[in-house]
Amino acid sequence: TMLIETRAIVLHRTAYSDRYSIVHIYSEQYGRMGLLVSNSRSRKSRPLALLSPLAEVDIVGELKQGKSLATVTEVRLYNPNHQIQMNPIKCSQGIFLGELLYRVLTHEEPDEELYRFLSLSMQILHGIEVGVANFYLTFTYHLLRYLAIAPSINRQLVASNMWFDLREASYTAMPGIQTQAIPPQYMLALQRFSRITYQNMHLFRYNREDRRIIIDYLLLYYRIHLPPFGPIKSLDVLRGANNKS
Repeated sequence: TMLIETRAIVLHRTAYSDRYSIVHIYSEQYGRMGLLVSNSRSRKSRPLALLSPLAEVDIVGELKQGKSLATVTEVRLYNPNHQIQMNPIKCSQGIFLGELLYRVLTHEEPDEELYRFLSLSMQILHGIEVGVANFYLTFTYHLLRYLAIAPSINRQLVASNMWFDLREASYTAMPGIQTQAIPPQYMLALQRFSRITYQNMHLFRYNREDRRIIIDYLLLYYRIHLPPFGPIKSLDVLRGANNKS
């Protein structure tokens, strides 16, 4: 039996049986892991209540030889002021981003730089009061760099009536019939969006349709470069909550 003690970001929860759930996490020390957690509502089983999407937690557990799932003996919130679940917009974004990370963080090896980005991002989401509706767009875009698939946006080509080929991550004047590309009329908006950060995202005035177009292209880019990448089931919930903002 191996003792596990690590800080982690909660990604996603799936049903395992009537008695247990599997909680998927990305940990600082071990990378991607699965935890077997009791569904009981007793005080002894309080860990499940703390393991909500994007919560950052300190975990103590055990991994038995030959088993792929660790059992949890102790869970503590790293940030006691974890308020994502109390805000409908933040909550919907947490569910969406947790599902996104669940799909793309498939490697078991730890990545210190990636974990720092995730941890900082969660702290920002907890604390921000303005620009909340653009947080998931900013996160989804900047995550590409940590996955080593970020495109290079050439600002000199934006005004030259070029298309952006999503598969090749390059500009083209004449995309093929089967090419998945961003058309010229969106290129100026793409250039502007490529400048978005957590510090300035509150300045980007996007409406419902703007956000739909941006996230659809981002997810298409993920789907092309990180197969297999199925549909994000929580996307409709995210859109519904953000449309009210």
